[in-house]
Amino acid sequence: AKGLSLGAGFYAASEQVAEIGKVWRTPAYATVDAKIAYEYQNWKFSLVGKNLLNRQYFVPYQYFDARVAPGDSRTVYATVSSKF
Repeated sequence: AKGLSLGAGFYAASEQVAEIGKVWRTPAYATVDAKIAYEYQNWKFSLVGKNLLNRQYFVPYQYFDARVAPGDSRTVYATVSSKF
């Protein structure tokens, strides 16, 4: 299948400090991502999935002490592009 590409991988993060000098940390987590794309002449079509297992995780804000935000849930992106 000329022009077809597939990919998959893991994104892993260790526990992270929520506030410097404190003991509270966000838990470690891992997500599974995948991509399928097809190129034909000047066109490229792709479908990307992030956090496919819909893991719940938290990431610390770098600008506010001891605050965290929920990570992105399962997300799918579809793109179409053309080269001129």
